[in-house]
Amino acid sequence: MRSKKFLKVFIAVFVCLFLVLSHSFARIQLNGAGGGYGDGDGSDDGSICSYGGAIEFYIVQGAGYFMGANMDIQSLLRQVELQDLQGIDYQEMQAVVNRALENMNNAKQTYELLIQTAQKTPYNQPVIEILKDFDYESFMKENGLNGAIFEKVRGFLQKGDITGVFKYTHSRCLEIIDLLDAINQAVSRYNLPGLSIFWRLNERTAGVSLFGSYVARVFAGTR
Repeated sequence: MRSKKFLKVFIAVFVCLFLVLSHSFARIQLNGAGGGYGDGDGSDDGSICSYGGAIEFYIVQGAGYFMGANMDIQSLLRQVELQDLQGIDYQEMQAVVNRALENMNNAKQTYELLIQTAQKTPYNQPVIEILKDFDYESFMKENGLNGAIFEKVRGFLQKGDITGVFKYTHSRCLEIIDLLDAINQAVSRYNLPGLSIFWRLNERTAGVSLFGSYVARVFAGTR
């Protein structure tokens, strides 16, 4: 019992220190979404080191893993793009794919923890009302955003469904993992899949990146 209690305290202190050192928010992916839970400062009991604080921790951690995977994916796509000039080193390509898979699986697991935490944390109702009243149309035009992707963001946030944003991001990560798995199987046999799978991989990854960035923009715009 004491060891479990100590572990919980240790995790809480770690999260608290992490958030203080990182200024409490991620910068690019899903920034500020934790403010929609608890009392609005990223916590649910007046302390930043509670469930809401954990939400921001998982947002930062998940973004880090996703961006790492994105870097690996861009390296993979570069190899595919330059194959006629440089040939293909299948061992190097598989190493890149494996790194992308490791990062993306870590992102998936982190988003699962994020969703679990969000589901047991009450929303901050004043923030939800701000999201419902936000002028999404003007914001999209003023910032020149991709309409199709921004409408997905609007669809969640205008309803106050912040947890839905996390679930959507998680589901898209699963799609990317499936594509990487298929590429990995082909490359392990020293085969290169057709271009269509690389196009889909590039588009899915870019879509998740834009989606997360637009969420961050909206939360920044409401502050």
